[in-house]
Parts: sequence; structure tokens; C-alpha cells
Amino acid sequence: MRKDRIIQLIAGLLLVACLTGSVMVSPMIAAEAGRAQLTYTDTAQEGDPPEIAIAIAMGAFRGIFVNVLWIRAQNLKDEGRFHESIELARAITRLQPRFPRVWSFHAWNLAYNISVSTDTASERWRWVKSGIDLLRLEGIPRNPNDMHLQRELAWIFIHKVQGISDDANRYYKRQMALDWTAIMGPPPPRPNLDDPDCVALIEELRNADDTDAEALFPRNVRKEAMTRRWLLLLRHIESAPDTIDVEIVKRGLGLDDDEQALALVNTTNELIERLETEASLGLDINLLRTFEYRRALATSWAGRTFGMELSDSISNPEFDALLLDEQYSMAWQVLLPYVRKLVITRDKNMELGRMIRYTRKYGPLDWRHPASHAVYWATRGAETGLTRKTDETFDKTNVDRLIVQALQELFRWGDIYYDTLNGTYISMNNLDFTDAYGDALLDLEDRATMFEDRNRTHRLYGMGYRNYLIDVVRVYYRMGDFATANYYFELFKNYGGHNLSDEYYLQSLMSMTLREFAQIDIQEQITVPQYAFSEITASLRDAFIRGLLQGDSDVYQGQIDYASEVHSLYMSKQNRSTMADVENRMEQMPARYVDVASIVLVNTLVSGIVGREESALIWRRAPSSLRQAAYDDLRSALAAVDPEEIEFWFPEPPDMERYRQLREQLDLSDNLLSDRKRNMSTQEQ
Repeated sequence: MRKDRIIQLIAGLLLVACLTGSVMVSPMIAAEAGRAQLTYTDTAQEGDPPEIAIAIAMGAFRGIFVNVLWIRAQNLKDEGRFHESIELARAITRLQPRFPRVWSFHAWNLAYNISVSTDTASERWRWVKSGIDLLRLEGIPRNPNDMHLQRELAWIFIHKVQGISDDANRYYKRQMALDWTAIMGPPPPRPNLDDPDCVALIEELRNADDTDAEALFPRNVRKEAMTRRWLLLLRHIESAPDTIDVEIVKRGLGLDDDEQALALVNTTNELIERLETEASLGLDINLLRTFEYRRALATSWAGRTFGMELSDSISNPEFDALLLDEQYSMAWQVLLPYVRKLVITRDKNMELGRMIRYTRKYGPLDWRHPASHAVYWATRGAETGLTRKTDETFDKTNVDRLIVQALQELFRWGDIYYDTLNGTYISMNNLDFTDAYGDALLDLEDRATMFEDRNRTHRLYGMGYRNYLIDVVRVYYRMGDFATANYYFELFKNYGGHNLSDEYYLQSLMSMTLREFAQIDIQEQITVPQYAFSEITASLRDAFIRGLLQGDSDVYQGQIDYASEVHSLYMSKQNRSTMADVENRMEQMPARYVDVASIVLVNTLVSGIVGREESALIWRRAPSSLRQAAYDDLRSALAAVDPEEIEFWFPEPPDMERYRQLREQLDLSDNLLSDRKRNMSTQEQ
């Protein structure tokens, strides 16, 4: 046989083998492409615009046609025809799912342009949430390593939800708090230094070689203890079963008996079926929300004392019967963590492993807070996007800026007080994140120098950190923690990243006394929410700790008067109604000063800033009117504590029944006034 014929025969055999292999692996490749959402649309659906059918018919030339559609979508948006632009953008995402820019364009239209064209806060939130979910559940899964999309999602959280530019921003914050309280359950309680885990941690840190400055040590102990409590909660959810399987349940609950594990699995599946058929609840956030409403009521002071019931809109007798049925007591322990994990991974497209790692890295991230989600998506974008050499450098820098901006927001507003039952939402300074901004700058230094070279005379990072340190010094100084304030004042003086373009102003700052430095721009900035609220809360904390606890009546009265003055000034300039449910977007604190003071008092007593005995002393020395305003909230905050123990440490103020009646009448009057304003606004429109 000739050599040519042998080569042809071998080539023919190889061709047959390749074709056979292709036939065998093609179904698997197609299935995996479908699971990874890597396929293009090849059929038009009912209701699709005609452009879909045209693009499908163009086959390989669809990319050119998509460019034409993209230009048209941009023109429609510029003309204000947002709904038409959205429909066209939706068509483009189906034709080219791995075209990141169209996903961000589509999400921006939903969250910004369409949302502000509606009249009520609930309508706006529906559109904002649609923009978030579009990126979180569709765009990012189809483009998992695209930094741009994750940056856009982080921006919506930090600017649209956490920011104050939208009239309905307070409603957005409450809705996020409601959702994530349902998803994860109540946040862990803030630690006291005399708690067992803090005592052990103190010994651990004292024995370390890199102990902190003495002034910072108690705060850092509480921060580490709080971080560990959040990690414990996250790991509990992460350890939940992915499926309700005998072996997994047996391992998760530490059961030795196969029959017992099988019986529990069967009982859990029976509970799931009854929840769906009898209570009309599936394995989603609605189930968790229904459960958390009942837990909040059961642990609230009003629920325990008066037997208060849930409103008709959230009542579900069938669910209540299943919850109280003793045969399902163990099944609930299996089901709830399973659903929490399912909602986080499936409905929020978040990875518990990353949530744990970022909490360990940045501190006790409260997932009820929009800035925590901005931190998550921005950090995830930086980590996944850095593996791609095609990413633009400015995208990386913008993502880094979002991370430090979100951490700054967590310092300013990261300590949340949220009541599931009445929707009260208050956020205050979270001292656990004092160092987060500076630590993040050090962590990002290599990438930051791409656009923030230290040789430049003006750098945004340098300006941002300078202003941040001024805020930190002011907060601690106003709290009366002069040692910590002076520590950060010295840090400001020795910071090596200051801008050289304003050296004269910088020298003037460094020549100031601590008191002068802490007073910078207060009068000019007092109408800015974060300035006003940090001034008020820090002053009130100082009044309670240095004034009441240490018995200095001059400090107490001076700080109380100052906080009241700032509150009055802020409300007179910023308390204006808006078109979104007649709600004031700048009202980042209660309109009544006594409500602000009572919330700060409760936070001071339960936050671990002082010990239990000191808290009890502050409580007894506080004016009766302030204790009346704070009492019910304090009981709710200490719901896990035995009622008799609460009464021992924090006795009920006199005339509480009369106070509650007067308060109820006042709240009713305010509600009637709000309804009247809303009706007048509707008539004018």
C-alpha cells in the first residue's frame, strides 16, 4: 500500500472519530451552555418587538443589527421615552446577553428614570428593586467576571438607596431593613465588655504583640466581638442543608439514628407541603417575613404585656397553627436555615462564603444596610474583574472608590435601629467602622496609585481621607472621648497622603488646638444630614455618659441644649415635604427631638459602650420624661432578657399608662395631618 493511501486512511479514521466524539459531547456542551446562560435567542416570543424576529433572521449579522438597536435605545432614552427604551433594551439583552453595557443601561432606566416618574414611594421602590434584580439575577450571572456591572449594582445601593437624593430614600432603607431582617433574622446583640466572649477576647488581645493604643482598646474589643457574632450567624446559615436530605440533616443536627433522621426529613417535607397548601407560602422571603413578624411580636413588650395581635394585612391563622404545632418543632429548625440559605443564594445571587470573608475583612457588616451590599458587590467586582486583562483601569479605580465610600457611610450611618412591627428606621454612627476607611486605602494602595499617584499635587483619595478624619475627630470630641479624638487628630497630622495643592490650609489645620479642629465647618455644614445627626447623637451620648453617669450636670445640660439646638436648626431648614408620599427625603431623623434623644439613650444603654451597672445608673438619673419616651423601645431591645431582670436594672418610669395614651393621641394627630397633606397634594396634581 502506498504511503499516500495510508495517510488518507489514518486521516479518514481520525475524521470519523472526531465526528463521533462531536456527536457524543454536543448535547453535554449545549446543556452546560444553557445552564450557564451562554446561548443566544433563536426564536421570537409573543409580544416581542419586530426587531427580535429581524435580528434572528439575520443570523451571523445580528451583531451589526444590535448596534443599530442600541443607538435607537439611546435616542429613545434621550427623548424621554423610557418605557419604549426599556422594551428595546430588554430585546437587546435577549439577543446579546453578554453585552454588559446594555444591562447597565437597562437597570439605570429602571432604577432612576422610570422610578422618579411615579408618584408613591412604594411604586418607586418597585422600579428601583427591578433595576437591582435585573443586574443581580440576570446581567451579572450572564457576565460573572464583568467589573462594570458589579460596580453599577454597588452604585445603585450606595447612591440611590443609601443616598438622600431621591425623595423616597427613607422608604427604600426601611424596605431593605425589612427584607434582610426577614432573610437573616434579628441582628446579633451588641456586646458589653463584661460579656463572656468579650472577657475572653480581652485576654486574647492583651497577650497579642500588636495591641492597640490604650484609648482604642475597648472599642476594638467590642468591634471584634461584634464581628464574631455576625460571623457566627452567617456560618449558621452557610451550614444549612442545600437539600433536605437524610444524610445532610443527620450530619447537620448531629443525629446518630438513621430512622430518626428519616422521620425528621419526612416531617419537614410534610410541613413544606402544608405551608404551601394551607398557608399559601412557598420557600421564599414571604415565608421568612411571615415568621419574623411573629417573632418580633412575641418578643416585643406590647406583645408580651397586652397580647397585641398582627394586623389583618399580615395575619395568617394557618401559618400560626403550623408554627405552634409541636410535631413540627424540630422541622422548623431544619426548614428556616434552609430557606434563609436558599433566598440568599438563589433570590439574591450572593455567596455566603464571600459574605463571611468580607465581614472578616471589613468588620461587622450589617446586611440590613445598603452600604454593606455596596461593599459586597464592589469588592466582588474588583476580585473577579481583576482576572480579566481587558478591564479598563478607570473601572478598577471607580470600584475602589465605591468601596471606601461605602465604608465611610457605614461609619456615619451604620448602626441601625429598626422595628419590624412599626417600620421605625434610625441609623447612627457605627464606631466599629472608624478605621475601615484608612485600612481600605492601605489595602487598595497599589491599584489606587494608577490614578492617584502620590506625586500629584491633588488626589481625590487624599482629600477624601482628610475630610473623613475631620469627621472622626469631631464625632469623638463631641462624645467627650477626648483621648480617642486626639489620637485621630495626631493621625491626621502625620498622614503622608495629604494633597500638596492646599498646603497653606493644611498648615492652618495642623496649627489648631483639638477643640478648634473639632469645630471646623460645623455651622456651615449643619444642614447636611450626616453632620447634623452625628453632632446630635454624639452630643447626646456625651450627655448620658459624662453628664449622667459621671454626675456632671453642667456637661449634661450643655450637651442636651446643644443637641436640641442643632435638631431644631436642621428641621427648620430641611423638614420639607416631597412628592413621594409627602415624605421628606432629608428627614434622616425623627421630627420630634424627644424621639431622637430616646433612641440614642436606648442605643447607649444596650450598645456595650458602658457596662450593665453603668447603664442602670444612667437610666435612673435620666429625666422621667426621657425614660417614658425610651422605655418601650428599651424593653424591645432587651427582648431576650428575662423581664424580671429588666425590671431590676431598668425599672418602669412612673405614669407610663398616661404617657402611652397621650403619645397615641399625638401619633394619631400626626397621621391625620399627613393624610390631609397627601390628599391636598393629590388634588393639586
